Amino acid sequence: MIRLENVCKTYRLGGEVVRAVDHVSLLIEEHEYIAVVGASGSGKSTLMNIIGCLDTADEGSYFLRGKEVSDYTDRQMATLRNREIGFVFQQFNLISKLTAYENVELPLIYQGIGFSKRREMTMAALERVGLTDRMHHRPNQLSGGQQQRVAIARALSGKPSLILADEPTGNLDSRTSEEIMRLFDELHHSGNTILLITHNTEIATTTSRSVLLVDGRIVSDTASEKIGSSVTREGEK
Repeated sequence: MIRLENVCKTYRLGGEVVRAVDHVSLLIEEHEYIAVVGASGSGKSTLMNIIGCLDTADEGSYFLRGKEVSDYTDRQMATLRNREIGFVFQQFNLISKLTAYENVELPLIYQGIGFSKRREMTMAALERVGLTDRMHHRPNQLSGGQQQRVAIARALSGKPSLILADEPTGNLDSRTSEEIMRLFDELHHSGNTILLITHNTEIATTTSRSVLLVDGRIVSDTASEKIGSSVTREGEK
C-alpha cells in the first residue's frame, strides 16, 4: 500500500543543514497497524508529513496504492489527502465554533458529497466511535477523550484507505489513552490501515509492528506474530 524508497528530507536551520529523514525505505502493507517510534527530533513527524502528503521529499520515491506521488502538484496532493488519508492529531484540531457533527461532516463537504449521503456517512462515523449522543456538542463541551473521538470520526468519515495518527494520546490522561488505543485496535481489526506516530514505547507495543527512528534513520523494524513472516520489511540498518 505504501512504499518509500531511499526517501530523504533536509532542512536548513541557520547555518546548519539537518537531514530530518535520511534514506528511509519502508513498505507498509494494506491493513497493517504500525507505530513509528522515536524521540523528539528523530524525524518521525517529518516522515508522517511525507506519507500524509503534507510535505514532499527532497530525494527518493513515494508510492501510495501503486502510484508514485513524489512529483504531484500541490493540488494533486490536496486531492489525494482528502480522498485517501484520514488524520488524527495530538491537539485534536477541531473547529471550536462547530458541533461534533459539523466537524465530522466538514471533510465530506470539501469532497462535494451531497447532503443525504453526507449525513449518512457522518452519522456512521460518529456511531463507530460511540458519540452519536454528543453530536450537537461543541468541542468545549466535550472531554479530551471525547474530542479525540470526534477527531477520529472526522478521519473516518470519508472512508480513507489510510489513517495517520500523530501522538493521538499525547494530551490525554492514562485511562483515556487506554480507551483511545482500544478504539484504534478495534479500527484495525475492522480493516483499517493505521500508521501511528509516538514517542511512547508502551503505546508502540499495542500495535502489530513498530519502526524505530533515530536521527532520521530506521534502526529497527519489528513485526510481531500478528503479522507473521509474510510481511516484507525494508529499511533496516
